[in-house]
Amino acid sequence: MRYEEACKKDLKFLSKVDRTIITDVKAAVDILLDYELLPDEYKDHPLQRLYSGYNDFHVRDPEKGEKPDDKNDVVIYKLQNSGKKLLLVRVGSHLKLFHDQYSSK
Repeated sequence: MRYEEACKKDLKFLSKVDRTIITDVKAAVDILLDYELLPDEYKDHPLQRLYSGYNDFHVRDPEKGEKPDDKNDVVIYKLQNSGKKLLLVRVGSHLKLFHDQYSSK
């Protein structure tokens, strides 16, 4: 498994806010590496446009009926070499990663 530099920064930032994010991401990644497929609750799906060829899965979602906020965390990734290698690209809220609401620096 490899991490893009931006993903390392994302995880470092998020772990300062909530240390359990690391555990949640690792659990999902372990499933993905073992089975190349995540359970439905992760809402894994292919991306388009800028991230065409990549997927994302949801680590945390707002409760039903609640509005998305910074706790709506997703992981952008790419499986490589027929699912034998995993590249983690970004981790963060849907707003941050897809709507450029604030900088990852």
